[in-house]
Amino acid sequence: MVEFEDITLIETKGNFDKVTKIMEKDMASQWMLRSKVFVNTENLTGAFILNFWYNKKIIIDEMFRPPLLEIPNDDIVELSQWAKDNGWEIPEPAAKLLDTPIMYRFWERQYQSGIILSSVFEERETDLIERIQKSVEKEK
Repeated sequence: MVEFEDITLIETKGNFDKVTKIMEKDMASQWMLRSKVFVNTENLTGAFILNFWYNKKIIIDEMFRPPLLEIPNDDIVELSQWAKDNGWEIPEPAAKLLDTPIMYRFWERQYQSGIILSSVFEERETDLIERIQKSVEKEK
């Protein structure tokens, strides 16, 4: 279950199309809603500060749970599934959440599992592929 503190997200149950209708009534074509979000699962409750953008992006700006790989990631899995079911892209952690080695490894694992998006990890993969291709070309 996903719960919000933002009134617009509460009113619309976070559905992208419904949020967009409300925002367009207020004459906002480019908007962002920021909300504390609680994701309740059978095993744990995760709390996050999320930025919901007009272009369907959800940015995880803050996370209030330990970034340990030993703890189940059910909350992040639930959040990603909820996002897809409600018309949003799956979430992406803000770059500042990748600053420490433990946070980097935590989010890298979520990215590799397909649970989150990340322009940082995507760029790193692209660079690696390009280096491999150049290496293969040199060997020829």
